[in-house]
Parts: sequence; structure tokens; C-alpha cells
Amino acid sequence: MRVPAAPGVTGGLAVFSDPTGRRRVLALRAAAATTALLAVTAIVGIPPTLVSPVQPHGGPGVTVDEVGAEPPSVGSGPLVRVAAVEDDVLRDPYSTAEVGRLSDDQLEDVGDAPYVLQFYGYEGGGTSAEGGPQDAALGDAALGDATVRDASLGAPVADDAPTLSLTFDDGPDATWTPAVLDLLSQHGAASTFFVNGSNLVRHPGIAQRAASEGHLVANHTVSHEDLGTVRPWKQRWELVLNDHALRAVVGRGSSYVRLPYDGGEGRDFVAAVLSAQARGYDVSTYDFDTLDWDRTGDPDAIPLPDLDGQDLTLLMHDAGGDRSATLTYLERLLPAAEAAGYRFTTLEQSQPTAADATAASQPTTRVDQMARLQLAALYVWPERILRGLFVLALASVALVGLVQLALALVRHRRRRARLAELRYAQPVDVVIAAYDEEPVIERTLRSVLASTQPLRQVLVVDDGSRDRTAERVLAVAREDGRVRLLRQANAGKSAAQNAGLEETRTEVVVTLDADTVIEPSTIATLVRHFGDDADGTLGAVAGRVQVGNRTRNLLTRWQALEYVVQIGVERAAQDVLGAISIIPGACAAWRRAAVLRAGGYSHDTLAEDCDLSLSLHELGFRVTQDDESVARTEAPDTVDDLLKQRTRWMYGTLQAVAKHRSMLFDPRYGWLGMFVLPAYLLSVVVPFLFLPAVAVVTVLLLGQDGGLATVVPYFLAFLGVQVVITAVGIRTTGETWRHLLLVPVYRVAFELLRAYLVYVAVWTAVAGSGLSWNKLVRTGLLDPSAPAPRTAALAAGPPGPVAAPVAAPVAAVVPSTLVPSTLVPSTLVAGEASR
Repeated sequence: MRVPAAPGVTGGLAVFSDPTGRRRVLALRAAAATTALLAVTAIVGIPPTLVSPVQPHGGPGVTVDEVGAEPPSVGSGPLVRVAAVEDDVLRDPYSTAEVGRLSDDQLEDVGDAPYVLQFYGYEGGGTSAEGGPQDAALGDAALGDATVRDASLGAPVADDAPTLSLTFDDGPDATWTPAVLDLLSQHGAASTFFVNGSNLVRHPGIAQRAASEGHLVANHTVSHEDLGTVRPWKQRWELVLNDHALRAVVGRGSSYVRLPYDGGEGRDFVAAVLSAQARGYDVSTYDFDTLDWDRTGDPDAIPLPDLDGQDLTLLMHDAGGDRSATLTYLERLLPAAEAAGYRFTTLEQSQPTAADATAASQPTTRVDQMARLQLAALYVWPERILRGLFVLALASVALVGLVQLALALVRHRRRRARLAELRYAQPVDVVIAAYDEEPVIERTLRSVLASTQPLRQVLVVDDGSRDRTAERVLAVAREDGRVRLLRQANAGKSAAQNAGLEETRTEVVVTLDADTVIEPSTIATLVRHFGDDADGTLGAVAGRVQVGNRTRNLLTRWQALEYVVQIGVERAAQDVLGAISIIPGACAAWRRAAVLRAGGYSHDTLAEDCDLSLSLHELGFRVTQDDESVARTEAPDTVDDLLKQRTRWMYGTLQAVAKHRSMLFDPRYGWLGMFVLPAYLLSVVVPFLFLPAVAVVTVLLLGQDGGLATVVPYFLAFLGVQVVITAVGIRTTGETWRHLLLVPVYRVAFELLRAYLVYVAVWTAVAGSGLSWNKLVRTGLLDPSAPAPRTAALAAGPPGPVAAPVAAPVAAVVPSTLVPSTLVPSTLVAGEASR
């Protein structure tokens, strides 16, 4: 005999049990080793990619506070840097190298300012307006890194020939960048593409094409951050990581960088320039801003620059939105510039002061590839993983869901008329296991005694209750002799059910939970199936459980919707396939001989009803469901109680499937063995492996520009499928259409619940520590729609005798539970009764 288990002790010890605790220790060690390996990989792999490959030597540098928010500007050209003033000499504050001299007029303008913003470049030709860009509006910025060029475009020009440097920000883009490259190729025009790292790893082939055709590919940060407003570590990450990734993609480095939003204004601009300059980069600006990003509706509104013989650098965009206006503008600009005698150059061709540094920069293969891998993990893999998982999940849900819907609808139409004619005339026994059920047991008994089906006895097995459950039962027993009370020391629900089963004598036995309120016709509709069972192969019939306290709060409404879907659609489809894997003890009818042949309720799992149902299948018995056998039960109305209940269900069902694992992929058990049980395991294993990836991917995508637009369609697609499935569930069960309003809440809440349940259940199984029952405390609150309890004597005949306490087999505390949905892999838990 088993040792009696006290209330709340660990149950279901036979499956996954490891009393020694060795498996738990091994699992913890494996988890720690994996975490350590990931940490070491990150520590070793990430820092080298944040070391600038063009870092200058010497000099302590300078702070924004030293330079000031608005230092004087000197010089001309599309490059800019902060320079220290020493008399008439300008020096780089980091390398201390001389970078220019001030004229007398400039000295007067600078005054006693210790630092200036020096614009420079165009040493081979004319000069632009002094002090920066012609257009003060520094358009919508882009993305970037470095690249190579070919002699096929933009050959070096004569010293006296004006140059036109076309620059494009925000690419590469799969649509617009190739179109821009095609147009440039037609005119033999070289240009510079400042690319964003997030787009670079998405479209590396386009960047490689630009480099191979003679264009310069340069740095525009990883994610288009305004560098003047972010912390130093983020500045380094945006600039340096993108630089390394560019070298890996195009095979050559560049010192050029264009700051997103041109570095901002005032103090932000100075901070952004210093950040790039400190890491050895040449900061590029422009002379003429086309503002093409803001003129998509009217490309003719973009004016041509003054093509009067001055060297020019133009800002355009090849990504970030509709760039048709840019293409139209290029079709006007290119021939006009050619006619004015301009030659098209990359920035390194028109600015020889930085050409040497650019040409000398070589890729460091290992570090550069590591950087590219990091960016791919952030910007490419999430979208691909999410798309792949979405396609897989949607395909499975759509395929299986459509089959489910069709089976449920066909079953609903065919069975209703046939079942209306069935009757089972013999009396039946009812068994109710009770433990601390004082608030609800009397109401349950009165609803049972009002049944239209003849009842031989209603047997309540008090499993060592600590409250006044027995007194409540005796009060009803004095009114109706069909009620009997058996009392035993606490041994668990399965032991109580077995004790009750031993006291029954009828061919068919009905089991109910102590908080279940039924309709007068419920038992009659449950047992009628046995009247149509000439060969005696029907082992059990499941009823339709509803949430009786659905109006309590949002949590109970959500559970009510869950019951509708999983009973009205999923289990109905399983019924057609002969593959129902759970007959819930909350409302079920059993062939007594079949249950005894199966050995009764097992103490090996926390899902004794799932365990018993699978045992009946193994013995060759059929099981079915009756949609008109309605029972209302009290569902958890707090998150804490819900998590306790569902964890027990998940873990218990996992135990039951593991115990009956020989049924998996065994054609003798039909769809149950070949599909339903394997699908259930997949519904646990797949989320266990991929939920972390989905969570990380979703967070990463939501943190990116356009990420919400990627995630929302997936959510809406699943929401649409859920609406259709719910509608069919409502149609087949006759439930209220108001359930549809809860579908969005169900979809979100279900995913969070599934994540929690999967990991708790799997870890418990791996560690072998078992779970406690943690019985829910009854409130006795049901909606007014539940049948009202009767207060008078409910049956003819004298009150029956009260049974004396009986001995019972010793058992662990094991609750009744439900198998999760198995026909839809995304559904993990189906709840039908609060236990």
C-alpha cells in the first residue's frame, strides 16, 4: 500500500520522479555551463568589433564643453572636423597633427576661441561657399559604411575641372538602389553611397555591386541614430561596428562617415563630430541638400544646383521610402551637369586629403566577419526567423484548423438528430470526490438530484476534508436517501475516486467534480450513448464543461472563451477521428467494467483522467463526447490560482503521455497514436525550443524602424484564424457570440501563459522534483445562469442510510486534469474544470 499523502504534498511521483535529486543537479550544471559558454563567447567576440580600424594615434582629445555649442566655422568643403587653434595653426585635437592655417581675416573672425569647426576638401578645384552647406536644411539622413571603387567610373579629373560628388544616404534598398545604379551606369557617373549597417546586412549583394561598379560605399552608422544624443558606448557601436561590417561585405575600408541628421544642431552637432573624429573618421557633409525625401509628390520641385564651375557635393537618398522623385531628379541632373562640363566623382576622388587613408584601410577578416555576423543576428535573422516560424505556424494552424472546422461542423449536423432518439433506461451511480468543498458541495448535490436520469446512488467520497464538507453532505442525505457519504483519510483524488468506484454497482458510472453544477438533462444525455453500444466497446463519454463564473472578471471570461474553442472545435474534431485523449473527471460517464479492467484511477500522474482515458484506448475501448451534456464549474479568478492550476494540468498531461509513450506513432491507435499524441508533444517541444527566439526576435523587431509593421500582420493573421475557429465553436456549442470580443485578449494572454507553462512543466520533468497539488479554494460564486439549487426534498422515498467510513488505498494527492489541445500545435492547454 502507498503511504497517505498529506494535503498539498508532491503528487504524481511515478513518472519523471527522481528522489535522489541527481537529475536536478545535472540539469542545473548544464544550464550553468551553457550560460557560461554564451557569456564567454560574448566577452571574447564583441569587444574586438568595437575597436576602430582607423583610430588615430596620440592626443588626449577634447570634450564638448571645451569646444562649446557654437564654435566659429572656417574653411570650405564637404568635410568637417573640430580643430584646435594655436596662433594661426589649426591642429587635430586627437593626433595633434597640423591640419591647416588661418588667414588674417579668419584670425579676426575666430578671435580668442580655442576651437573651430573646419570645413575642408576640394583641393583640386574651385571652392564652395565658406562655412558649410549652401542649404541650411540638412535633410532626412541615412545609413552607412565603407567600400571600394573601380576605374570604370569617375576617373580622376583634371585639376581645373569642376567636380560633382553625388551622395546617397539610407541604402542599400532592394528597389531603389539598383534603379539608381542603373541610371548612374548609363551616364558613367561615379558616386558615394553612405549605407546603414542594418540595410547593408539585408542587401549585401547590392553594396557589393555598387563597389564593383566604381562607387564608394561609406559609413552612415548602424541604425541611423543621432550620435549627438546617445551615450558614448552607443556612438562607438554605431560607427565602428558598421565600419567593420562594411569591410567584410565590400572587402575594403574607408574613413568616410556621414552623420545621421548631419549630426543635429549646436551642441549635438559638435558632440557627433567629435565622436566620429575621435575614432579616426572623416566626417562628410554636403554643399547642396536636394530634400528629395520631402518632395516625393512633386519631383520637379527639386531645384538643380548652381552649375557655375564650383565643386559640388549633393545629398540625396536611395532608401527610406518612395524614392521615385530621386530617380526623376537624377534624369534631369545628370545631363545638365554633363553639359556644364562637370565630371562625376566619388568623395575620395574629389578630396585627395583623405584618399590615402581610405586606400590604405584593409579589412581584418576575422573581426570584420564577426561584426557582420552581429548585425545579421540583429537585423536579418529576427525577420527571417519570425517569417519562417510564422509561415510554419500559420500553415499548420490553417491546414489543421480548416480540417478541425470541417470535422466539427459535419459532426454537429449529423449527430444531433441521431442522439435525440437515444435513451439509456438503467439507473446509474454518481461518484463525487470531495476535499474541503464546504462552500459548493450542497449546491452540486442538489443539481445532481434534480436529474431526469434514474440514479441509484450519489456517492460522495470525503477525502479527509478539514472543513464542514461532511456535514453539508449529511444534510442533503437526510432529505434524499440516494445520497451516501464515504469518509477516508486524505489520500488524494484518485484514491477517493477508486474508493467510490468500488462502492458502485451499476454498469455506467458518472463522475463529477465537487463544484460542478449540472442541468437536469446532463446525466441523461451523457449516458444515452451507452444505449447505442451493442458491442460494449464504448468506454467513456465526456460532457461539455462551461465556466460557471465567467462574469466574475476578465480572467474568467477568457477561460470561458477557451473552453468554447477547445471543446466545441478541437475535441469535437478529435471525436470524429476517434482520438479523444481526455475524458474530464469534472463531467464524464464511464463503463465501470472498462475502468476496472484499466486498473482504475492511477496514482502515477497528476492527470489521472488523461491517464485513464489513454489506458482505455490501449485496451481497445472507444471514447466520445456529448455536446449537450452541460456542466458548469468554478474557474480560477486570480492569476496566481490560474497559473497553479494550468501548471498542474500541463505537467500531469506530460506525465500521462510519457507513461503511454508506446502509443506514439503506433497505427493500432489510429489518429490518436499517429497524430494527436505526437502533435501534443510537438506543441510542447517546439515552443520550448523556439519561444525564446520568438520573444527576442519580436523585441528586436519592435525596436527597429518598421518593426511594428512586420509584427502586426503576423498577429492579425493569427487573430483572424482564432476568430474563425471561435465562431465555429460558438456555433456548435450554442454559446453566446459575445465570446468573439475576447479573442484579441485570448490571443495575447494565451501566448504568455503558454511560455510560462511550457518551461515550468519541462523543467519540473527534467529536474524530477514533482509538483504540489495546491488545491484551489472554492468561493461558491457562479453566474445566475447556473441552475438554481432546490431547497425541498428532491426524490421520493425515505432517506437512505449513511455509510460508515471506509478504508481506501493510499495515494498521492492527484487532481483531475485535461489534456491540452493537440490538433492545433499552437494550443497547449485546455481547461475544463477547476481542481
